[in-house]
Amino acid sequence: MSAIPIRFYKKICMKLDTLCRLSWNDFRLLAEKVGLDKDTISWLEQRDNPTELILQEFKSQKDCSTGRFKAILAEMERNDVVTVIEEWVLDEWRKQKK
Repeated sequence: MSAIPIRFYKKICMKLDTLCRLSWNDFRLLAEKVGLDKDTISWLEQRDNPTELILQEFKSQKDCSTGRFKAILAEMERNDVVTVIEEWVLDEWRKQKK
């Protein structure tokens, strides 16, 4: 996760920072899936870029692989964010082929 280029990282944050009032599958559900408690999630709601803070927490965990992150997003039904990760992986693959 730490190697994610800034342009993809920003897209991920932008998509997850946008509140989904009906489904709640935004940064709040991500925070829950990462293991943060309700008080921390409430605190995150007051921050400018809560997803970035959640990703920092995720990166500090034992299994912080891209695969696990994609699985969490798929579980959250955030295929739009999974697509951003797949674009990043494809971009990296293309760079290695050159």
